[in-house]
Amino acid sequence: MPGPASFPPPAPGAAPLAGLGQRFAAVLLDGAIVFAIDLVVVAVALVLSAVGATILGVALAVLGWLVVPFVYTPVLLGRPGARNGQTWGKQVLGVRVLRVDGQPLTSGTGFLRLLCTIIPLYFVWALFEPLKQGLHDKIAGTVVVVAGPATPPPSTPVGTPAPPYGR
Repeated sequence: MPGPASFPPPAPGAAPLAGLGQRFAAVLLDGAIVFAIDLVVVAVALVLSAVGATILGVALAVLGWLVVPFVYTPVLLGRPGARNGQTWGKQVLGVRVLRVDGQPLTSGTGFLRLLCTIIPLYFVWALFEPLKQGLHDKIAGTVVVVAGPATPPPSTPVGTPAPPYGR
């Protein structure tokens, strides 16, 4: 059985791979969205602190800054339906994360991908990889493809041979 480094190129008719610029722009947009959500959480925390609920306000602020980034990406990537594999930033920029085995993305896979981004220079790998996979994609078994605004999610049943980016 081939390892992650030997995935074949996309099958004919498979969604085209997303460009690195498109992917980077989606990451920046997602970062701005997470920052905006965090600002709202901190604003609520400040209001709570101002009305005397200081401990609750501080706890909310700390939890917000720690939890929001680790919930936003996995939850949105793993959501069922037509937006599976897309955060809001990816959705706006028309890209989608797919599992190389053709199965829908899960929140667990999204979380693994997110955790792998703590590896320094995780994205550099994509510059030299035929499927444009960053190290986080390699570890999680994912690829990023171009997806139109209403592109349906992958629906390959388990055990179906030859998924678009499969083994």
